[in-house]
Amino acid sequence: MTDVVPQARKLLAMMKDVPQDIPGFADELILFLEHLRDEYEVSQTKSPRLSGRSFNPLNPVIYSLESNPDRILAGSNEKDLITGILEDIVSGRILVRQKQL
Repeated sequence: MTDVVPQARKLLAMMKDVPQDIPGFADELILFLEHLRDEYEVSQTKSPRLSGRSFNPLNPVIYSLESNPDRILAGSNEKDLITGILEDIVSGRILVRQKQL
């Protein structure tokens, strides 16, 4: 994944109309969130959803999505959080950069 914003935009559009292939979409979403958590950090945020420099607060959401994607994607607090973070990335309220090794 070379650019986070286009991928976030794509997933955000899919979140608004969850595809019929929920397991496939959930897998794509999990991979994005894990990549975001592992490879990126927050460089600047104006988001009420994420105040730190790390995406580690996504860990419980990722776990819930892995455990029960149907429930999460059907509508839940976790879905609202994922949608909000994607919106914040797309709008520029959350700016990301690759972690420095």
